[in-house]
Amino acid sequence: MAEVINLRTVRKQAKRQKRDQTAQANRLAFGQPKHLRKLEAAQQAKASRDLDRRRIEKRGPPMKSPVVKRSIVIAGHKTSVSLEDAFWKGLKEIATGREVTLSDLVASIDTDRRHGNLSSAIRLFVLDHYRVHSVDDHSSMHTDTRDIPGARVIHSVLRAD
Repeated sequence: MAEVINLRTVRKQAKRQKRDQTAQANRLAFGQPKHLRKLEAAQQAKASRDLDRRRIEKRGPPMKSPVVKRSIVIAGHKTSVSLEDAFWKGLKEIATGREVTLSDLVASIDTDRRHGNLSSAIRLFVLDHYRVHSVDDHSSMHTDTRDIPGARVIHSVLRAD
């Protein structure tokens, strides 16, 4: 006796094979389906994050910025400036040498500045102060500045004259 064949099952299998063949042909023509591309992209992003995390752990803790934000009161208003320690110490020394408060000195720098932000103006002021005093020290040792090799007149970097 012959084996009984269920036509509905045979049709389903044929339909399934045709759908799989079409899907395979589309994969070859168009690449992976959208959900697989998203999954692969997510896996790559996770692997990249993990790699970055391992790199950070190997390097140790992140470097601390040498710039420190400090608050100061100028003309009754509190403001903050971001300065490196060397500039902050220099500013305090200048204020002590001139016998003025730090706030008064910064207020005068603020009113005299021509460009840039206050932090930059303070850096230029401190730099200018020490540059001028450096030349003054050299010229007090020599009577004529022409005797100093490389001596030149230094103009203030705060003034745009």
